[in-house]
Amino acid sequence: MKLKGVFLILVLCFLSVGTVSAANLTVNPGGSIQSVIDNASSNDTITVNDNNGSAYTYNENIVINKKLTLQAKSGGLVAIRTLDSSLPTVRVTSNGNGSVIKGFTIKGVTSPSAGILVDQCSKCTISGNNISNNYIGVQFQDSKNNTVFGNNLNAMIVEFMGILQIITS
Repeated sequence: MKLKGVFLILVLCFLSVGTVSAANLTVNPGGSIQSVIDNASSNDTITVNDNNGSAYTYNENIVINKKLTLQAKSGGLVAIRTLDSSLPTVRVTSNGNGSVIKGFTIKGVTSPSAGILVDQCSKCTISGNNISNNYIGVQFQDSKNNTVFGNNLNAMIVEFMGILQIITS
């Protein structure tokens, strides 16, 4: 009888330990991408919406400090313009290893910084973005094993600075 009671307790404990799954979060026009990132959990997917089928520009600098997928709603109508032009529009920190950034128009960095800065990260994917009118398009700072494909990089302020890799160690 004691074994049945112990077994029942073990089964109940096992069932009460749920699995945690990634959430699908959205940002709508007028909302803050950074605010949603700050409240997201690692492995979540954040979809940034356009204005009901019309182009929409979010004006902010974004820091990704956990593994996330940050994607624009399909259609190429979502832009992120840097709020502080001396900072990267999107910066992925070392805690953001494995993050994905896809489908955005990213613009507006005029000082020695990048539209997207991948800072001490690995296994990040940058794909399907239109990156233009930035000092540097995409910069990898002390980062390795990242993937970049299907992006359009043009009209960089510094000629030949579409993608920059800097290794300091």
